[in-house]
Amino acid sequence: MLAVVCYTLMALAVAVSLLNWAAVLASLRLRRQGGGRHISTVALVNQILLLIAALISEGSIVSYWLLAALALTDPALYGLLRFFFFALRNKLRGSA
Repeated sequence: MLAVVCYTLMALAVAVSLLNWAAVLASLRLRRQGGGRHISTVALVNQILLLIAALISEGSIVSYWLLAALALTDPALYGLLRFFFFALRNKLRGSA
């Protein structure tokens, strides 16, 4: 039963990641066309779903590698990392 829930959460995470990639591609297309609109990604939802799936999975190493691979394919994760990097850099530059 837990395996079904784990795979369902992984499928939802894949769907969210695909939607995030669609948002990134749509934003790039709008930028090339000169439009001022931006389509935002859904941050942290994919990682939360995958974290819950990892906590309830049976614990095989293959499932953990699959969960990590799914987490790393989400473009919203890189947006968050970029935000934290630039926020830390600006904070360090402002205090120096």
